[in-house]
Amino acid sequence: MPPPIGGTSAPVPAPPPMAALDFGPGCDKPVLLVVWVEHLDRAKSGQYAEALRSSQIVRRHGGEYKAVSPALRTLEGDWPQDRAFVVERYPCLAAFEAFWYSDEYQKRIKPLREGSGEYTIALFEERGR
Repeated sequence: MPPPIGGTSAPVPAPPPMAALDFGPGCDKPVLLVVWVEHLDRAKSGQYAEALRSSQIVRRHGGEYKAVSPALRTLEGDWPQDRAFVVERYPCLAAFEAFWYSDEYQKRIKPLREGSGEYTIALFEERGR
């Protein structure tokens, strides 16, 4: 293995976070992405989750995580350990579509979740604004 760049073993600092994309003044009708996964294999989904985190692709497209399982508390019924639930909020449909249809997500990140569960994914308009 070659020596680290600069000849030292000091860790290389992470680059600063990337700035979020600007979708302009017309981007004012938020949408919610809801992801429901059954039969989740957490070991297989780990690379996918890490790619989402490390790339900051959600944040760069104006998205933010609003809810991520496991549930804080199950109030009725059972919440099986092999289920996952995620809610992401995007400032508008254009921001979401820029994320979802990007080559970075479709070609590099999304394939990492293959075989990790049965995904149901839907997009909703945010209400109450």
